[in-house]
Amino acid sequence: MRQLWEKVIHHKSDNIFTAPQASAYEFTHAAPNRRQTSPRSMDEECRTRLAQHCKELDESFPYGKSIDDETQTTPRSSLTGSPDASDNTFPTLEILDSSLDFFFQFFHPILPFMHKSTFDPRNTPSPLLLAMCLVGLSYVDRLRTRAFVSRYLNKLMQSCVDDMASQALGQCTVSDLLATLASTLMVVYLALGFRDEIDQSQAYMLCAQMLSIADKQGLFAANQGDDPTLQLRQGPSDPEGFWKAWTRVESVKRLIFCFVWLDMAYARLMNTAGVIEIDKVELHLPCDDALFDGPTSAAFLQAVQQGAQLTMQRMKFRNFYATSTPPLNDTSTQILLRGLYLRVIAVRTKLSGQESQYSDLHPASHIEALAAVDSGIKDIITDILLLPSTQASVLKSRNRMNALGWHYLCITLTADMDLLEAASGRDGLEAASAALVQVVRWSRSASARRAVLHAAQVFEILDSSRIRESYLTRPDLVLFVSALVISQYILVSDQKEGRFDANPSRSPFELLQNIDWTVVGDEGLVTANETIPDRAMINGDPPLATSNAARQFIQLGGPISFAGEIPSCGSVSARKIVRKFAHLMAGFGTWDESGYSELLSIMCDSVLNGHV
Repeated sequence: MRQLWEKVIHHKSDNIFTAPQASAYEFTHAAPNRRQTSPRSMDEECRTRLAQHCKELDESFPYGKSIDDETQTTPRSSLTGSPDASDNTFPTLEILDSSLDFFFQFFHPILPFMHKSTFDPRNTPSPLLLAMCLVGLSYVDRLRTRAFVSRYLNKLMQSCVDDMASQALGQCTVSDLLATLASTLMVVYLALGFRDEIDQSQAYMLCAQMLSIADKQGLFAANQGDDPTLQLRQGPSDPEGFWKAWTRVESVKRLIFCFVWLDMAYARLMNTAGVIEIDKVELHLPCDDALFDGPTSAAFLQAVQQGAQLTMQRMKFRNFYATSTPPLNDTSTQILLRGLYLRVIAVRTKLSGQESQYSDLHPASHIEALAAVDSGIKDIITDILLLPSTQASVLKSRNRMNALGWHYLCITLTADMDLLEAASGRDGLEAASAALVQVVRWSRSASARRAVLHAAQVFEILDSSRIRESYLTRPDLVLFVSALVISQYILVSDQKEGRFDANPSRSPFELLQNIDWTVVGDEGLVTANETIPDRAMINGDPPLATSNAARQFIQLGGPISFAGEIPSCGSVSARKIVRKFAHLMAGFGTWDESGYSELLSIMCDSVLNGHV
């Protein structure tokens, strides 16, 4: 797709996901019963078209429960519309219209690629519109819509496989291909929330197929092909036409980075390396969300006159720190963090494939173990550690989701979660005993102490901030991982050579406090005789006194306190810590039937005699 941007800019429809011939159906020609309150509103013709598409899916993919079986637990008042028996199980127009509202209010901030102001359901391909409605329905009323969503999610998955296969083999327009990829993107995202009803391996394979096609089309090679900035200059000159051309370009840029985000989500779920070869990926970064979400060309032009940037730089994930990069906006920061996670998990996958990782020869430091299988981990660590200084907004922005992601990245580098889970009894008592020996060795390392600090910061962030829950962010997973790190560290403290609070003259280090990570630097995140370039004072701010204490704790160890309470050692203190995490988890850990809240409850009762 070397002429991708030229085709996107000169596309004949307002929205890139709409076929050109559909644009002749103007909004002013709407049916009399169509509500005129919103350009995103559904009408009866849309509903009829969706119902017909669902019938075609039923005919093409007839396997599974009957609709009557699935709607026995679904109140008809919420999903039924016409009394006609042929569609008495299909959602009403009101429910479908609400589903689109919920799509843009709750899903759009998570995967923000669909341009709201140029979106019109009447001109949107049926598979894409159905996918959007299913996503919205999952937010409207999860309990009462779950059967319907699950039924057609399964069928859409099969349909997406066929659609992508046919388009990969034949000729199709850019718009058709992008619409198919966008439909698949939403389907594989939604499948993350239906793991009991959807075959995880099938969803993963569909995601892999989507990413493979996007890769083959050159969507991850921004350094190749035409330049969107140049093409925009040669595009429409009138304000309305220029705005719509720009929104189409921005939609595609955003769709591409959303692919990277889904690769991250499935790599984490399947505990494997990503499908995309992330070190070779180069992307056009998105402009600010406020500019993309502007409702009219007038609002867009006003923002531009006030200094909003119409184009952004490209990003390469490999050796990001080596290039001079201006401050990133929140969305671009999320792209970077999730790309870095894909780089980390690729190395972790190599490590997990080695045998006897719980033997005495296994390095106590997780960093050393990772470096032993891939020396490239050092460059990844450098990129991660320089973020607090080169991109200060990562930790200081009001958007705490980026800070949460950064701390989670650092935990994955400093703690072997597979080892900690095994020591907690995941694989049985015999395996737990063997793993626990290595946990004791790990707990003596600077990496372990740094992991404890990051885990405590996760607790502080989630205790004081509202993080938008999604299948990408997964605050429940991050909190569970943090609970496991701290509880295991405290659990084995009485088995170490000397207690961590053995020096009564040293004041305990309070874990729940602000830390200047530019001062902490690379402590606990480098192997012997290595260091990261010092940028502690790059932002000109004086270091916090507690940051020097944090650095000293990582180096030397010592007593700790958690919310002012000094833990002793062993299972009693470990259980108390887990209870605090479980209490915090109760506030959001059940948002989508998360199993981590239940796991923490089990841990509260089971951290005993060295086992969870």
